[in-house]
Amino acid sequence: MFGHEHYAEHLEGLACAAVPIRHPVSGQAVGAVNLTCWRKDAGRLLIALAQSTAGQVTQGLLNDSSAEEFQLLREYLRACRYTGGLVFALASDVVLMNDQTRDTLDPGDQAALLGHAAQALAGDHPVAVDVELPTGARARMHCRPLQGKGMRRLAGGVVHVKLIEPASQAAVDARAGSQARRFGPALVGSGPPWLRGCRQVEAAFASGEWLSLEGEPGTGKLALLRAVHRRGNPVGAFHVLDAADAGDHDWMARALGDLLEGEGSLVIRHVDRLSTVRLQALWIALEQALAAGRQHVLWVAVTLSQGPAVGDLAGLMKLFPGAVELPPLRHHIEDLHELVPFFLARLNPHGPPACSPEAMHLLLRSNWPGNTEQLWQVLRRVTRHRRTGTIHPGDLPPECWSVSRRLLSPLESLERDAIVQTLLDHHGNKAKGAGSLGMSRATIYRKIHEYGIITPAS
Repeated sequence: MFGHEHYAEHLEGLACAAVPIRHPVSGQAVGAVNLTCWRKDAGRLLIALAQSTAGQVTQGLLNDSSAEEFQLLREYLRACRYTGGLVFALASDVVLMNDQTRDTLDPGDQAALLGHAAQALAGDHPVAVDVELPTGARARMHCRPLQGKGMRRLAGGVVHVKLIEPASQAAVDARAGSQARRFGPALVGSGPPWLRGCRQVEAAFASGEWLSLEGEPGTGKLALLRAVHRRGNPVGAFHVLDAADAGDHDWMARALGDLLEGEGSLVIRHVDRLSTVRLQALWIALEQALAAGRQHVLWVAVTLSQGPAVGDLAGLMKLFPGAVELPPLRHHIEDLHELVPFFLARLNPHGPPACSPEAMHLLLRSNWPGNTEQLWQVLRRVTRHRRTGTIHPGDLPPECWSVSRRLLSPLESLERDAIVQTLLDHHGNKAKGAGSLGMSRATIYRKIHEYGIITPAS
């Protein structure tokens, strides 16, 4: 780090070189070597010296490691060198896995193998175990527990994996498709938190139990309710009332008419936005519908944002015995691999663009405070200028270059976008970017940190 790259202006005369120190067995970061000198005295040897020092510290940690950790590492390296193939080792708090294992096996398959291996290594003798993996593949594990001096049993061991029957691509695609499309063609996603919420809503619909569906704005509450209705009652009516329109004098009349005369499904959105008077009126109408036995012909669901129900809203919620909470997108971020191509295909059914790995990496780093709705709006903006071909990082809007844990105000969004755009224009040079915006280097560093901006590579 040289001169203007420092966060504080009074450090501009310094140069720093730092190298992390990782534990040789666990791989955890345990410290760093940082060398600092005057910028005029710095040279290429500064980083070389830091790397050499970090290497010596790492060797010292290896020498000081416990005998069991060292033996586990030695046996793992020996298996990788002489056995090859898919190899991993594990102990109570250590997992070592070679690149071939990580690249070949699905993360779900890796987790399954680790669980079976932990049980197999609890014995005293080497064993071979056949395992059927979540993707449909079958594997044989050769598990060899570690032995200490005097044949003393040590915790952990080394495992060599051989695929007996790899999962066919058709089977993998069918499995993924069955999960992603389980709740209708308008929904995708196979993350466990998302599927759990989907199943809970479907169970409430099947039982006829009135439901309250909570979740952050943009999580897909209405889309899920519509998909579950179409799956369970494809010819039934699906009515939606939005509390945002409750200022209309006819809103309450429509709600009362749907509750007392309608059939199929009724969704009342944003019920937590209703005024006290409207809540009381809706409460009375719902009680009348229940007293008339309407729950047998009309399924009612309400949606609301997360937060404790207070006042009249708490009383209203007693009429909805079922309660489901949909997870925010950041809690099933892996679903972006399905959501992005799905949304792009909807935006351009004839030859949609593909998302490059680099662009997908940026999308995966975002916290998406606006959830799925924010992702949809971002991709809609992208496809306005990239209708076909491949989407690259430069095609993504500025908000994708920042990792924000909250929705920014309009003024903050403008400032963030201006900083991102000038960093892109100047290939990540913060000094030139600050100059073009008329702010100091310290200010642009502070703003980059505040907005979680990912600096473009120079």
